[in-house]
Amino acid sequence: MTSKEFQWVFDNLPGMYLLLAPDDPAYTILAANKSYRQSTRTTDIELIGNPIFTIFPDTASQFNKDAKKKLSQLFREAIRTQKPNQINQFRYDIPANDGSGTFIESYWKIVNTPVFDEEGNVVQLINSIDHITEQVLSEMQNVQVLAQSEEKYKKLFYTNPMPMWIYDETTYRFIEVNDAAILKYGYSREEFLSMTIMQIRPEDDIERVKTALKKRQGDYLIHKDTWRHLKKNRELLYVEITAHHILHNEKPSVLVLVNDITEKVNAEEESRFERNNREALINNTTDLIWSVDKNLRLITANQPFIRSLEIQTGEKIQSGDHVLIESHFPQSFLLSWKQLYEQALAGQFFIHEMHTPESKGEAGEWMEISFNPIINKEEIVGVACYGRDISENKRYQQTLEGVNAELTQKIKEISDYKFALDQSSIVAVTNQKGIIQYVNDNFCAISGYSREELIGQDHRIINSGYHPKSFLKDLWVTIANGKVWRGEIKNKNKAGNYYWVDTTIVPFLNEKGKPYQFVAIRNDITQKKTEEEKLHLMNMVITNTNDAILITEAEPIEGAGPKILYVNEAFTRMTGYTAEEVIGQTPRILQGPGTDQQELQRLKNALRNWEPCDIEVLNYKKNGEPFWNNFTVAPVANESGWYTHWVAVERDVTERRKTDVLIRDSEEKRRLIMNAALDAIVCIDTEGMITFWNPQAEKIFGWKQEEVIGKRLSNIIIPEAYRTMHDHGMEQYKITGKGPALNALLELSAINRDGVSFPVELTVLPIHQDNDSFFCAFIRDITERKKAETATRRSNERYELVAKATSDAIWDWDMRTGVVVRSGDGLQKLFGYDTATASADNDFWRKHVHPDDISRVTAQRELMLETTTDHYWEDEYRFERKDGSYAHVYDRGYVIRNKEGKAIRMIGSTQDISALKRSEQQLYELNAVLEKRAAELARSNAELERFAYVASHDLQEPLRMVSSFLQLLDKQYTAKLDDKAREYINYAVGGAERMKRLILDLLSYSRVATVAEQFQSVDMNTVAKHVIQIFESRFEKERITLTTGRLPVVQGNSSQLQQLLQNLIGNAIKYKSEHPPLIEIGCQEEESRFVFFVKDNGIGINPKYFEKIFVVFQRLHPVNNYSGTGIGLAICKKIIERHHGEIWVESEEGKGSTFFFSMPK
Repeated sequence: MTSKEFQWVFDNLPGMYLLLAPDDPAYTILAANKSYRQSTRTTDIELIGNPIFTIFPDTASQFNKDAKKKLSQLFREAIRTQKPNQINQFRYDIPANDGSGTFIESYWKIVNTPVFDEEGNVVQLINSIDHITEQVLSEMQNVQVLAQSEEKYKKLFYTNPMPMWIYDETTYRFIEVNDAAILKYGYSREEFLSMTIMQIRPEDDIERVKTALKKRQGDYLIHKDTWRHLKKNRELLYVEITAHHILHNEKPSVLVLVNDITEKVNAEEESRFERNNREALINNTTDLIWSVDKNLRLITANQPFIRSLEIQTGEKIQSGDHVLIESHFPQSFLLSWKQLYEQALAGQFFIHEMHTPESKGEAGEWMEISFNPIINKEEIVGVACYGRDISENKRYQQTLEGVNAELTQKIKEISDYKFALDQSSIVAVTNQKGIIQYVNDNFCAISGYSREELIGQDHRIINSGYHPKSFLKDLWVTIANGKVWRGEIKNKNKAGNYYWVDTTIVPFLNEKGKPYQFVAIRNDITQKKTEEEKLHLMNMVITNTNDAILITEAEPIEGAGPKILYVNEAFTRMTGYTAEEVIGQTPRILQGPGTDQQELQRLKNALRNWEPCDIEVLNYKKNGEPFWNNFTVAPVANESGWYTHWVAVERDVTERRKTDVLIRDSEEKRRLIMNAALDAIVCIDTEGMITFWNPQAEKIFGWKQEEVIGKRLSNIIIPEAYRTMHDHGMEQYKITGKGPALNALLELSAINRDGVSFPVELTVLPIHQDNDSFFCAFIRDITERKKAETATRRSNERYELVAKATSDAIWDWDMRTGVVVRSGDGLQKLFGYDTATASADNDFWRKHVHPDDISRVTAQRELMLETTTDHYWEDEYRFERKDGSYAHVYDRGYVIRNKEGKAIRMIGSTQDISALKRSEQQLYELNAVLEKRAAELARSNAELERFAYVASHDLQEPLRMVSSFLQLLDKQYTAKLDDKAREYINYAVGGAERMKRLILDLLSYSRVATVAEQFQSVDMNTVAKHVIQIFESRFEKERITLTTGRLPVVQGNSSQLQQLLQNLIGNAIKYKSEHPPLIEIGCQEEESRFVFFVKDNGIGINPKYFEKIFVVFQRLHPVNNYSGTGIGLAICKKIIERHHGEIWVESEEGKGSTFFFSMPK
């Protein structure tokens, strides 16, 4: 493999790669591949020569604070053990670019591979960094998708970073669209859902799109293609789409994933422009440029060459034509050209001057032609030629030679010698002692020293220290014996940079055969050595990468295909084939009966066009096991632009494919469950348009699903009299987010396809997912139940409606006639009115309700009767007694409605609640007093908290001063202090440190209630994970076993909940028994709250101290036995109280402790 091929593979590896110097602790960056530069938005100038920890610093993110320490440990371990090591999942959060100071959750896979020199010393580290955030988060999300509800399933679609949508295969209308598509194209979700896929296409592409869609209709394969799309602002996008044919709501639909390749297309266009520009430059020169193959047939040529040959022969030559046209040139001329080509094909690089034959009476022309063999894979495959007209120079030269040929020849010989030596080599002359007597300009240029600085010095001035003494001794012994020495030497220039030279030292001998001076002729080979080193390093990268690398011949494309030339170790691990087993074979060795032939045909078409291709097919390992292989194939060209190889980067994606299948199965199960429901299930969007209609809805209402999807619900099942009310309610919901019919069990009238009205029982649930909202209604036909209720009601009307024994005032209001019948003795007992007299006056009730209450009570009653189908009415108001005083009454009634739902009768009773009202007034006055006391107490507590905060903050400075001066005293006067004095200083410093910890804990305690941050959803699993990472370094050393169950999501402050859990786990570790610590974190769900617990097997607590341990500064053990300030559990209690929960402990001495804390749902 050539250096260029290795360079291409290194730069195009999918992971991020750094080459580092083993200069602990800096680990200077030596090289970085293209993926790394693009991911970090840096250049070689910014990276090369800088320490790696300028790229991975310890930052404010809690997950980054130990990054430098962890990476340094890995680097040192790789150098010490001389073996590769890796972290499969390394959390390192990236600062957000929005200036908010927040961090983006990020995961990385890091592999460190040492590189050795010939003596087995580690000279570089290959640091492979694979950005696996999307993979890790996707895996986490996929696991959740399989276990969670429809809401979380759809969230995967809407939050996917890749633009996605679903459209109807028949109408091409968008059905669903995710947030990434909205962000990418600029349309709102409502705009998208009102459009078809044709509306995002350029007008020129419409017919092509329709043709492609027509061909694919009914074809349930996965399609990939490249198209042009238009954003809302009419900006043009080039996209790669992957289309999956699915059933969405029982209708053939297409799920589309969009990959924006606009930048790639623009880059290719720019590359074509540059290529055309280069061709224009070549064609615009007057010099002749052409190349021939081994059969002397034209490969390529610029326009001047083609025109020149056409002038001489009258024929226009093309690629593939023989360049020696026998019918137009003399045989001797053709023979001389053939000999020149054969000389170049034999491997010689040379320049030849040629006199072209005279033609048409004109003098012939002189050409200077350089012949350069074209070498491919160490084989000469042709000759590249460059010719320029030197006729004028020749004529001048001939004239000049005629005047003084002999003098010119002498001068030329001397000039050529000096020029050749100075231009091609680095020359130095020393005496027999090695003292420099002469250097040429090239020596000064490469060493950085002036001629004056070098003359009189020996070669130690440029000694790099790289070569051992034995190497230099051998050199001096050789030349001192009069022999020529040849070799490669690494020197150091004045600026401290290293360079390599290929050196020949020739001794000049005196008449006695002894050297009297040495001439050193050197050639700069620094670039060659750098390329060799890069080749070695890139070979190490390719060998140790986790992705399989496969290199084949460029041809043949047809038949069995190109043969495999190279595979790395990752290929062997992935397929089971060794390199020996596959080299010489073709990649078809991995194919089998399940390999997608259409995908292979697409790959073959790309190969024919010498284009890169990315496919995913089912392959087979050596043992016959199938696996899904995602690979990228790209052609590699040599210096002449000829494609010489194919390079493939392959990855096993079997597990991802399995997860995709499970997700599709989950979606199918959800669809079957909804379709099998006994109730009608109808979903509508916020515009009232039907989006889901299950089979039971078809049965109840008589409409087929395909007839109603996309139509307005109110026009389908809501009686005409209520449609305006329904539409008004929808508009109000969009403004307020509330609606009286939501989350309630209602009885309403509906109509079927024939327009027949019938009663239904209805529950409407609003559903919010990300930025999308819709409604799901569960509807049951209650016609039969209503008939039974009517029969029961008519039967009950024959009996006495109100028991005579009640003390309430009983009334019966017939709304059709306005007659109110009052019965029982309650009206007389409670208010002093005769029942018969009151019944005779239909306006009796209105006359005696307090004037300030009558309007409110009647308005609310009429609203309830006219706008709802409720059967119960109740209200409180003041009613006049016969003696003129007013009683507070509670009035309630049962509403009887006809089959249309209209209220026709209400029967009720009136209670005197005056005594209850007086009690309520007394209670209100008592509460007012208590609230005032509570407010005073709150102000007092706030002042105490502010005092604690200020005091603890201001006390730290004098403590720091005390501690610092005590330590300074110990350091500067240590010789003058005896052991007792130093012991006292240690006591004082220790006391100051304990006081500092006490102040910091007091500061934390005072801050708990001052945090103004609003509560948010907090995943306690994530909180527990972060806390475990804090203590993780102690687990192995202290033999700690910590288990955690599944924890819920709660509303709260993430930082405070983390501090709470950290304090409890820290106590469980601190107060351990003689046994290795066993710690369990779990949660129990109750009706209205979650109860968390942290259980340990430590020393336990005496029950009489259960209350004491939650009080500030209360300790059960001396400071010498267990460190701490006695504030930790008090902080826990304060945090839980702020979250409206409780904290308590259950324990026995010697049997461990379990701390419980509750959080409301």
